[in-house]
Amino acid sequence: FPSHDKGIVVCKTPSELVDCSLYVRYVRKEKEYRLHVFNGRIIDAVEKRKKLNTTLTESNRYVRSHDNGWIMARENINVSDDVKAQAIKAVRSLGLDFGAVDIVVGSNDGLAYVLEVNTAPGLEGKTITSYANAIKEYYGI
Repeated sequence: FPSHDKGIVVCKTPSELVDCSLYVRYVRKEKEYRLHVFNGRIIDAVEKRKKLNTTLTESNRYVRSHDNGWIMARENINVSDDVKAQAIKAVRSLGLDFGAVDIVVGSNDGLAYVLEVNTAPGLEGKTITSYANAIKEYYGI
């Protein structure tokens, strides 16, 4: 195929692989979340969803970026206890005080898969307030 999106190459066969420093195996997903963890607890969560009127294509089915018609939503999300636990465990295992964990729920097995932990996530809106409140609480302010 391969499809390119800002440095991302989607390959379906070994012959399509390109030389790069990071490879990620695709996990067919039911849900995708970003959970913000601070001091061992979840302080904010959003779910990646397809924008209304966005048609799934060969590219955006694999690369769920804003440019490909995906957004982060806060309304009506239900994050399982396992997903929350895996996010907290991921931040803790890296020895971090906080992190924004990208995590998916596999559609074939229902398991939580941590994709990455962002140590300098972009913050806006309610997420800024969530971090500010968590920091104030931590320092007793």
